[in-house]
Amino acid sequence: MTTPTRGTRRTPGRMTMATLTLLCALLGSTLVTTPAQAADYHRYLDLPLTNRFADKHGGGVNRALPTDLRTLRKLVDAARAGGTDPHRYAALLFQYRLVQATTEAASTSPVGIRPRDSTPPGPP
Repeated sequence: MTTPTRGTRRTPGRMTMATLTLLCALLGSTLVTTPAQAADYHRYLDLPLTNRFADKHGGGVNRALPTDLRTLRKLVDAARAGGTDPHRYAALLFQYRLVQATTEAASTSPVGIRPRDSTPPGPP
């Protein structure tokens, strides 16, 4: 008669623990990525334009808004699809257009822009 070795025996407790660990890992990764999803546009409604001309600090028209173009596009699309009044997501739309203009036209990002540090270019 053979006896099971210590490492090969499975107990219900180990399986349950492994299943819970896997479940927590999956749920944790879902919760971490949730703020970037478009369904969460509600937290960006009715934000003031604290930096209307984007000249006081880097990061756009309101520091609470993301600066990633893809994220902003999803948020604006979700707000439009949800039938939200455009006045409520005006700062979000303003930020989207600012980032769109700076990344697509100039190939830069508003995160690193410091308007007061720039100097005009000299003669060629």
